[in-house]
Amino acid sequence: NLAAVRNTRLLCPEVVLGICYLEAPPDPVAVAREHSALVVHHYWGTVREATVRAAHGAGLWVGAWTVNDGAEASRLAVLGVDAIATDAPGRLRAGLRNV
Repeated sequence: NLAAVRNTRLLCPEVVLGICYLEAPPDPVAVAREHSALVVHHYWGTVREATVRAAHGAGLWVGAWTVNDGAEASRLAVLGVDAIATDAPGRLRAGLRNV
């Protein structure tokens, strides 16, 4: 809810904000900048190398949610994702051991 992000920024300018996407807009970096967000948090299946590169190039963090597969966590780590949300930390730990 971008209105909630905008209002939060007005009420709490010191808070680190992120925008969470199920389906990212054509330019998630522009949306993040427009709303003073520092994180773009994507559904794990939509994260691509270009997504991470563009966000990092703009000084933004990239998160992926909800990753419950070790191999997928490994793929995201190799892409350079900064944070991964999970319901299965044990599976992710095993998948990330060799990254």
